[in-house]
Amino acid sequence: MINSPSENTATSLPRIQFVLRERGDDGGRTPLAVVAIMNDRTVFIPASLPCGQCGPCRRALVSSCVARVQWLGLDLQPLLPISDRFAYAFDPHILAPRLAPWAALLLPWLEAMGRAGLGTGDLSFWLGDNHTVLLGAFLATARGSRAVVSGPPWVRDALAGLSDVPHEGRPSFASVDQLDNQALAAQTNAPSGFIERHIYTAGDDSVLWSAAGALLQPGTTLVAFGGLPALAGLPADARIITLGEHANPDFAPEALAALARDPSLATVCAALGASGTYDVWPHEAQA
Repeated sequence: MINSPSENTATSLPRIQFVLRERGDDGGRTPLAVVAIMNDRTVFIPASLPCGQCGPCRRALVSSCVARVQWLGLDLQPLLPISDRFAYAFDPHILAPRLAPWAALLLPWLEAMGRAGLGTGDLSFWLGDNHTVLLGAFLATARGSRAVVSGPPWVRDALAGLSDVPHEGRPSFASVDQLDNQALAAQTNAPSGFIERHIYTAGDDSVLWSAAGALLQPGTTLVAFGGLPALAGLPADARIITLGEHANPDFAPEALAALARDPSLATVCAALGASGTYDVWPHEAQA
């Protein structure tokens, strides 16, 4: 069970250094995570924390928590002290503090891969119309998965623009009508004639959901964020996992380690920042 931020554990007011923010449709910026100094340590803290008391939290379904604790205000000032439980220390000499807040975007994908059991040699499809689907695919590639991304044209263009990442460290892109061929080729080339197939979906694009349904076969694992639409003809033994829309902070140490270890993730984060959807405050000129 996740401990509540209000439990009787050591708490402190963090001294904030950097904040990752997401731009909304109205142009406003919502904080997602911070890097701060707390008890003489450099720490990563998600801006929204699980309550630890609701039904989903008690069933370890933290991503579906219904009473999240928003400890950081829109003015980027702490609203309440933070428990040490949710302050994840890291070495600023190994991971740059300005890069560390991006770990917030890795948390959902790491939970998804952990629950699905994605492993080396598995085939994974990453279908999404949001900006973080590329991070999931790069994380999967680093795990040794053959990762294939599909989505709107800007996803293809964004992947093509990551020219600084070596080819062997990059997922491939396939249009929706090419996905079946990609799956067939991977299975045909597998030594045993079978390859574990994982499908990760994010967004509400009906075309992508239709493609996800077409990729399902016996033994396939499908991970859906935020809910699962009605899909006809699901194989009886397909494994379906649904995750909520909130990040699980328990994956923060793994996310921070991945950022420190894999320079391709920093390249993807820089591209997400350049897109204008996310930014790190204060900006370089202000820091």
